[in-house]
Amino acid sequence: MIKSNLNLLMGWRANRSLSMDKWNLATIKKVTWEMIRKDFKKANPELGKIIDELNPDSSYTFYDASYPFGSEPLINGHIHIPDNKGGLHPLNSSFVDRKTKSDLSYNLGTNPVSLILDRSFEIFMIFEQYTVPLYGLIPSGKIISTWRVLKPGTSNAATFLWNMTSGARSMFMLPKLTEAAKHERLVSAPRTPSYKSKKSVRKSY
Repeated sequence: MIKSNLNLLMGWRANRSLSMDKWNLATIKKVTWEMIRKDFKKANPELGKIIDELNPDSSYTFYDASYPFGSEPLINGHIHIPDNKGGLHPLNSSFVDRKTKSDLSYNLGTNPVSLILDRSFEIFMIFEQYTVPLYGLIPSGKIISTWRVLKPGTSNAATFLWNMTSGARSMFMLPKLTEAAKHERLVSAPRTPSYKSKKSVRKSY
């Protein structure tokens, strides 16, 4: 049981840069506790201490995955796994090796039990005319996707409705109220969603 539980765990990292150099490609690797221990304990000292007490040997493995900022590890609830060139593919894709599929497909093909190792991720749902953020940002140290493992056969949500981005998706700025001209120029720009109020910004104060 201990070995099974440890093999299910996946560590996620969100990269900072938008550049597409070799340091900012999506990656995944299978690691031992000794290989991931330092980063794991930094993110979640309490759980790291418990695993230390179990003292797992090299036969107990984890998956360490890293995703570039703005990429989507989850699309419509389906986890996407990096290939050796940094591309992302659904877990059931022929680009994903059979062993990885076997290890990570236990949660209906969506994200396995995971710990956020570095930075943050955001879960959201897309509807026909709007997008709804869920839960806010998921920060470093947070464990996700435990529901079906702790209570097999039970779920509190419909499957395959959510997406996830590496890093924050719902970002916004709070400009000065007096920046009316710049605001009107922004909302009139090409490809900018129209959210301009019927009431002019100039008449709002």
